[in-house]
Amino acid sequence: MRQARPLAPGERIDPDTASASELARLPRVGLGLAKAIVSDRDAKGPFGGLAGLDRVAGIGPGLLRTLEPHLTFGGKAPPAPSLSTAPADIGTAFAFPPSEALKAPATGQRGTALNLNQATAVELEGLPGIGPSLARRIVADREARGPFAAVQALDRVPGIGPALVGRLGTLVTAP
Repeated sequence: MRQARPLAPGERIDPDTASASELARLPRVGLGLAKAIVSDRDAKGPFGGLAGLDRVAGIGPGLLRTLEPHLTFGGKAPPAPSLSTAPADIGTAFAFPPSEALKAPATGQRGTALNLNQATAVELEGLPGIGPSLARRIVADREARGPFAAVQALDRVPGIGPALVGRLGTLVTAP
């Protein structure tokens, strides 16, 4: 019965442990997206924070802003957004937790863009929105299917769509 009703004021849900039906109670999250969240968590492990949810297809900065007041991770609310930790290219007041936001952009020598066809998984992890699992998939795809002809070809890797390709912008190249 509790899962069928909207969230009570101040009620929070932990995406690291909640069921799909519980997650579907969140604003703008239907059962399909809730199942995708659970599937991603089962495949890649807990999110650990608000920025971790960004790896789920269908979740972006706008939805994260909407969900933030309703989420808790490990019984703790996510850290409050701070303009000092906001990624400069996000174009909104939303901020990722400092651990994600303060990562130095992954670039090659002298501040050039990172070459997708030569980057290691560790180097790819330094890019916004790319965690260890996705970095390994990029390298595995490149080894199996050959080099990327263009940055837009990244969308052939499961878990990467146009939004993430756009977010990577000029941080990467595929010469």
